[in-house]
Amino acid sequence: MPVIMGMPKIGVNMTEATISKWLISEGDHIAPGQPVLEAETDKLTQEIPSTMSGRVTKFLAFEGDTVEILQPVALVEQDGELTEKAKDEPKITRGARTRISPLAKKTAKQLGLDYTLVKPAREGERICKEDVLRYAGQIQISAPAPAPEKPANEPAARPAPGVNLGAAATLALRADMTEFVNLRGKLEAGGKNAGFADMLALYISHVRKDFPELDLRVDNGGAPHISNPGMFEIEYFAPAVTAPGQCALGVGAVVKIPAVIKDAVEIRSVMTLALCFDTSVDETAAARFLQKLKHALENPVLIFCF
Repeated sequence: MPVIMGMPKIGVNMTEATISKWLISEGDHIAPGQPVLEAETDKLTQEIPSTMSGRVTKFLAFEGDTVEILQPVALVEQDGELTEKAKDEPKITRGARTRISPLAKKTAKQLGLDYTLVKPAREGERICKEDVLRYAGQIQISAPAPAPEKPANEPAARPAPGVNLGAAATLALRADMTEFVNLRGKLEAGGKNAGFADMLALYISHVRKDFPELDLRVDNGGAPHISNPGMFEIEYFAPAVTAPGQCALGVGAVVKIPAVIKDAVEIRSVMTLALCFDTSVDETAAARFLQKLKHALENPVLIFCF
């Protein structure tokens, strides 16, 4: 008899999740730890792994459905039952189908690769981003020797654009920038050149020193690279990660919203911070960095105490 697969709990405060995409089809065989669906919770989308092995016989929840924790999402006929039935059931030959994660497919497209030629690390599993990158490296190793240099009168070929690896996860929160904006105003009133981006980079550098394990993107001068489309009134931006193991910080526009402060409604200046990173980055360290940066921006005078 098929057993029920429930929506797993993937966060301490998680109560429900929205299925953004199924990564398998009815009839597919799954194994423990294999990603089976993408779920979205509080602006964070991540892959959900299976906790059992067997054949998926029926979906009970579909893309776009919001499902509470532990509520049924699919029926799975476990391997033990499949073994008993296999003795009497004829084998069904299915058409070949390439099983690949969305991130791996996107990476293959960016690299200009045919993902149907990529083999997963383990037979039977779906192709992941690491499989695509490994295949790309094998092509470079086995590539023929470069052609002779072109004559000087021929124009040089344009360099290939950099590869955008995307981001596996994004953490975002709002910071109350009221005191930060007030401090900047006082500095400028006192004759100091206090550019918003320069002040922001100073606070990010101050917090970054406590997280040496995080490889935060920097500019050519070694300062934190801040993706800041806020100047165009963009309130939320998740920047792309351009190298494995790297973090990218995006900041939105400072906007004024009503907020309850000590039982009174006040107008506060707030800004959204978004930290993007790939699967090799420690999520806990990324969350702690974002939380500490929020505290530093909301209490800007404390930076002068250390």
